[in-house]
Amino acid sequence: MSLDTMEEACNKTSDLCSSNLCLQNATCLSSAGNLNFTCKCPAGYNGTTCETAISTCDTNPCKHGGTCLDGLAGPSCLCRSGFTGTHCEMDVDECISEPCHNGAVCRDGIDEYYCYCVPGYQGKHCDLEVNECVSDPCLNGATCLNLIGKYYCICPPGYTGANCELDVDECQSWPCQNGATCHDAPAAFSCSCTPGFHGALCQIDVDEYTCNCTGTGFMGLHCETLVPPCWSQPCYNNATCEDSADGYTCHCWP
Repeated sequence: MSLDTMEEACNKTSDLCSSNLCLQNATCLSSAGNLNFTCKCPAGYNGTTCETAISTCDTNPCKHGGTCLDGLAGPSCLCRSGFTGTHCEMDVDECISEPCHNGAVCRDGIDEYYCYCVPGYQGKHCDLEVNECVSDPCLNGATCLNLIGKYYCICPPGYTGANCELDVDECQSWPCQNGATCHDAPAAFSCSCTPGFHGALCQIDVDEYTCNCTGTGFMGLHCETLVPPCWSQPCYNNATCEDSADGYTCHCWP
């Protein structure tokens, strides 16, 4: 080999890319004179020889505690219960399914909901009717009628009020007449009559009636006097009649 040929061979360097220095099937690019090389890495890798996998979750794109999953196409988020969306950015509205009943208002929460019941209902979904009569609000033997959101007391005679707690004053209507005094009592009243009147309401004037004593053996305004045996003049021929305890005696003329 001539001197010139040997010098030409020494000036030639081998191609570094021929050694497959780039990883992950990256493309190797040699520099001028084959003194250096560059690896053109595929998506998801970097480094001199594409030896480092790029984490797509480094920027933590998932919201509300979602879990980030690496992928060649980019990150994906595994959302916590109650959230949805590409980055778990949206709260799931649990009220969309209308879980609350009987006119209740639904308020959405994080992975839950709250039902605000209208009066008369209770329970998580406001589906249970409240029995307002359980507390026995009606007094004095009244009957409690359970209604939606309220109750009604059916009072016995002589009582009134929302809970039948008030005694009705039967004397307020002034039932006693002719100056009589009224005495109130539970579900009743009585009248104390002034002299000359009688009756339940003192409505009867004593002078407005007469007593028929015929056949009773008594006489007087009120048939209060026993009739004497001689009253009927039982003796004949002008004889004198004398009353006695067991009847009468006729004293005849001679």
